[in-house]
Amino acid sequence: MPDLESEEKHKILASHNDTSQVPQAAELGLGELPLRDMDASLGRWLGVLAGKNIYEDLYPEEEWQVNLYRVGDIFGKLRIDLNRDGTWDEEWILRDGKVVRMVNPDNKGHFKGRFALEEYCWVKLP
Repeated sequence: MPDLESEEKHKILASHNDTSQVPQAAELGLGELPLRDMDASLGRWLGVLAGKNIYEDLYPEEEWQVNLYRVGDIFGKLRIDLNRDGTWDEEWILRDGKVVRMVNPDNKGHFKGRFALEEYCWVKLP
């Protein structure tokens, strides 16, 4: 491993919020990197979620409500109330690296439309 001058190390650490610098820093033998704002935010979520089976109202400041549910060992289901009227308008199932979005519930809560997340769009399922 090359021995980095202190100024070079400082430049890498200062630009650490630029994720393109992370592999470079690892290759150059830096043993520790400070947490980025993103890392700290994700860490807070992980701490909040640890040990819970449901997390209610992920975005309390928004006009919509999202609840996150544990399914087995992972958080595998989201329910969304688009206008906070107390009725779940969408349900997302996360399984095996795929996301299925169910929409248009009837008055018994059965969803009539299903979509799969493909790349950057929702594709209607039969």
